[in-house]
Formats: sequence, C-alpha cells, structure tokens
Amino acid sequence: MVGPSALVSFTPVVGMFGWSFQHDQGRRAVEEYFDDRVITSYVESVPPGTDV
Repeated sequence: MVGPSALVSFTPVVGMFGWSFQHDQGRRAVEEYFDDRVITSYVESVPPGTDV
C-alpha cells in the first residue's frame, strides 16, 4: 500500500465530561483495528464554537 486509505481527526469539545477520554479510546481502537490503513489525529481542549 502506498499510503493510508483514510485520515481521521478526533476533536472533542472542552467540558464534555468524560467524552474526551471516550473519544481517545475510540481513536485508539480505530488505529488498532485498521492498522496502517488509517492515520488518526487528536486535538485536545477545543473551545465550543471554535472552527477547526
């Protein structure tokens, strides 16, 4: 394979009380399941209403 078939970004919003942890667990599961077919990125502490 030349490169990943998907690029996925996780951007949980500040103040979601536990959702950041769950998003990171999901991100890790995606990386493990799809191995080198996907690249994920993670942006922490995104204020509500911020354009990402």
